[in-house]
Amino acid sequence: MTESSKLPAELLEWDSDFFGFPVARIPRGELTPELWRRVYSWGRSQGVRCLYYEAEAGDLRSIAMASSAGFNLVDVRIGMERLLIPAGEETDKDRLEAPGRLLIRPADQSDVQAVAAMARDVAGMSRFSVDERFPRGAAADLYVRWVKKGIEVPAWGLLVGALASEIAGFVVCERGTQGGRIVLVAVGPDYRCQGVGTSIVGAGIAWFREQGCEVAKVATQAGNIPALRLYQKVGFRPECVSLLFHRWFA
Repeated sequence: MTESSKLPAELLEWDSDFFGFPVARIPRGELTPELWRRVYSWGRSQGVRCLYYEAEAGDLRSIAMASSAGFNLVDVRIGMERLLIPAGEETDKDRLEAPGRLLIRPADQSDVQAVAAMARDVAGMSRFSVDERFPRGAAADLYVRWVKKGIEVPAWGLLVGALASEIAGFVVCERGTQGGRIVLVAVGPDYRCQGVGTSIVGAGIAWFREQGCEVAKVATQAGNIPALRLYQKVGFRPECVSLLFHRWFA
């Protein structure tokens, strides 16, 4: 297949099914006027309603092209990475002790309701909440879907931090072919700035080690300073900065 015969964008089956309308994504890379003409024609022919595009922060030509093509900026994302020491070889520095009486454990079905409520509370920061063209509550429903996958899908994990019978926070992890990924982290309002988030993310790192992952990755909003400080505290380092755009078709 020649370069010119490749599809200019990818129809996203999972997103389309979840949101209830065709959603597509332009592969990461330079967005040129010629590529945009091909994407636009293809998108119209496929009935696409929403198109995603992610540009590297330093790719000013593509960012300008996206703006002139009618894309809306919905998020500025910082990707972070942490190399993992194999399970059994970590030092005291790699172990993050839970504060006080905090018990960190794998979640079960009895935790889903409390964790889902906490996930809904933090969904307002999602790009799917920022973009008001998505159905109201879609971001919250998406976060709850991730929570349930943490229990139901073998390659996913859901860990909770509990104080007595109350959930103080949680982390959703995914084991992929290229390492581990932190999908979602939340700490209840009454338990913030007490070391709960650090301990929960540390438990997620330990989970990745047990799964045989050599690297852990996470992405968060550039404006979420508490999250950036948390991830840096447990050894993550910035890897890339990107801008996420949505483009809607009539």
